Amino acid sequence: MKKYIWLITICMLSISVQSQDILGQWKTVDDETGAHKCIIDIYEENGKVYGKVIEILEPFDKNTLCQDCER
Repeated sequence: MKKYIWLITICMLSISVQSQDILGQWKTVDDETGAHKCIIDIYEENGKVYGKVIEILEPFDKNTLCQDCER
């Protein structure tokens, strides 16, 4: 019986260790092309979670601007 309790304890500990923290820097990926788009930073401030773009990895295509926008 003690063997089973030990095994269950080990399993429970390994499950809790596998959880992942959302804070940190993340790379976004385009669902259609798989291309990496940008790096964002997810951080906590005053009990709230925020995100900001750190770096844009794919250069902006000026040809995608609308007709009313300046080029």
